Amino acid sequence: MRLRVLALLGLVLLAAVVVFAQRPPRPNATAGDTEFAAGRASTHLAHFADSPRPTGSPAASRTREYLRTALADLGLTATERTSVAARTFADRTHLLGSVTPLHAVLRGRESTGAVLLVAHYDSVPLGPGAADDGANVAAVLEVVRALRAGPGLRNDVHVLFTDAEEPGLLGARAFVDSGVPADAVVLNLEARGVSGPALMFQTSGPAGGLMPALRASGALTTSVSADIYRLLPNDSDLTVFDEAGVRGLNFAFIGGSAHYHTATDDIAHLDAGSVQDMGDAVLAAARVLGDADLAAADPGAAHYFSVLGLVVHYPAWSTLPLAALTALGLLGLCLRLRCGLAALRVGASLLLPVLAAGAAAFGLWWLLGVLRPEYALLPAGDPYQPGPHLAALAVLTAALLLVWRGLLRGAGEPALALGVLGVHAVLGLLLAVLLPGGAYLFTLPALVGLLAVALTGRPAAASLGAVPAVLVLLPVVLLLTPALGLAGAAGVLVPAALLATTALPLLRAAPPRRPVVLTALPLAVALVATGVLTEGYDEQRPKPVSLGYAVDGDRGSARWLGEGEPDPAFAALLPTPPAAVDELPNLTGRSLRTGPAQVAASVPAPVWEHLGDRQDGGLREYRVRLRTPGNAYAVAVYADVPSGELVEAVVDGRAVPGGRNRRFTTGPWGWGFGYTAPPAAGFDVVLRVRGGDAAPRLRAVSQTNGLPSDADAPALAPDRTQAAWPSPAGQSYASRTIELSHG
Repeated sequence: MRLRVLALLGLVLLAAVVVFAQRPPRPNATAGDTEFAAGRASTHLAHFADSPRPTGSPAASRTREYLRTALADLGLTATERTSVAARTFADRTHLLGSVTPLHAVLRGRESTGAVLLVAHYDSVPLGPGAADDGANVAAVLEVVRALRAGPGLRNDVHVLFTDAEEPGLLGARAFVDSGVPADAVVLNLEARGVSGPALMFQTSGPAGGLMPALRASGALTTSVSADIYRLLPNDSDLTVFDEAGVRGLNFAFIGGSAHYHTATDDIAHLDAGSVQDMGDAVLAAARVLGDADLAAADPGAAHYFSVLGLVVHYPAWSTLPLAALTALGLLGLCLRLRCGLAALRVGASLLLPVLAAGAAAFGLWWLLGVLRPEYALLPAGDPYQPGPHLAALAVLTAALLLVWRGLLRGAGEPALALGVLGVHAVLGLLLAVLLPGGAYLFTLPALVGLLAVALTGRPAAASLGAVPAVLVLLPVVLLLTPALGLAGAAGVLVPAALLATTALPLLRAAPPRRPVVLTALPLAVALVATGVLTEGYDEQRPKPVSLGYAVDGDRGSARWLGEGEPDPAFAALLPTPPAAVDELPNLTGRSLRTGPAQVAASVPAPVWEHLGDRQDGGLREYRVRLRTPGNAYAVAVYADVPSGELVEAVVDGRAVPGGRNRRFTTGPWGWGFGYTAPPAAGFDVVLRVRGGDAAPRLRAVSQTNGLPSDADAPALAPDRTQAAWPSPAGQSYASRTIELSHG
């Protein structure tokens, strides 16, 4: 019994070490010349991260000029080229924009390829983007300084500060369209929060040859994140390089996501330790790649994970055989110990507490939505202080597992041990097929536990599988916690519960069920109550609210817009229940509260000029010119083609596919594009339609940051902030329809 207690204490201590190892390092103010110093990097931020700098804005131009000067101070000559970039989709609104990436090259001795350091200098319209992505722009400058201070590298190092990442990765698209250097490797730097350790969460292209660089970086990483990321509708600049088959590693920090894409993504909330961790990781990776043979053949796909700051990688081809051998070995051990059916029952029943833990997470999020409706406006479903709620879920999960263990008193230790290992072995086998980058999470604990039981003949030895579980599964649980937030906490609790099951063989007998339940439930309730009651708001942690504004140029009317439960300060402006806003196709799928508003002269509707139409073979071509007066930073254009087929459109000289790329809408506006930073003088749109008798019609919606004072927009209190972009919060829209006709 004493050994079991000591083993449990040892696991707790190991878990504490793992948690501590994932903390960002202390920021270094003045490291040696060849080292990265967050203090030096952060001096750049004050020059451009003090206000929003969306693409096309004067602030973006000033930022670009500062970066050009900073690169010149490092001995690099920056080049820029403004162009119209486009990303087109079969099932999404096309994205276009006038973009100006900034590019410079640090020449190598005898280059075998190119190392690209990539970060975007634009921010969302609502906030200064100190973390996203100002900190990483500054980090790239500091990395280049440290590289220049050290021995000359073999390969060329390119600096690419992209533009228009936020509205659709358009700066990266423009750079890729202009031609990526041969044998290039991208190190992309991102942020989806203001704190936390540097993660390497995605690879692109044939990345097997990048493992030495990843190992040198020491970044927290797991190949399962890359597998999951590919399944999600998330993008970063590396997405564009991935589509072009370019190799790369994607780094980010994601803690403090409540500040993401808001006005509080500022220097005051940025964790300098995260900047230090990011810089250390990217500098180390760049040095390895800078001296590598980038033209060498790729050794093949690899899977990888972090262990206490070290990166382990292995050939991807070995994943399925290892998982299969583990499952077969476990089956053989069950037959040898004659507990196959009992172990099967244990394994099957284990799904109950694990799934119940996930259900508890869903239930808690629903409850918080009732008690704290503003949580629905959080960008990643995570409040400023999620700790008490996560602790409540941990208590409930532990109670569920203890109750389950108590119900299995008659199962016997061999069945319990092998049943738990069996679940992990089966999950490892399933993941080896479905998400192979994550199979190790369950295969390794099952394999170690299996070998321990086989070699000792003692079922309790299966708990040795908890050691690799803590080492490899706990870091992923800690990674998923900020990534999924409370809204997705079920995705955290399920692997956390499975991690805890590996220690269950150490419990010879579970405590009585009644005391467990009577202790866990009140404690969980108290923790949730603490989280709800202590979630106060102030200037540093403002409450997210949603209030937007829209002018309908056709009707000469305006109204207020809002998502979720309106804040009491302006609830009277939003009297109508949530409904679709048909005049704004760019808000399709959103259910908004509305209310009448004054028409603001400061938010003018787009201006159309019909330039005529003509027959061109089997196509009729309609040409219009669109101008967005005022301070609009973007405009979206939608087409309703009642008869015939829209074959193609040409937007400001860029051809984009026609068809129906907005199949997700049931309304008339079945095709469309968005244009970021449209020219002040306007731009031409050409529609080419095959067949049909009725002429198409178009609807344009311009978007301006901020609410109009000439419509008596309410001022927000210091402890309130507009909800994260992109959303209607803090945005002003102006729309107009044009009816085209045959000449």
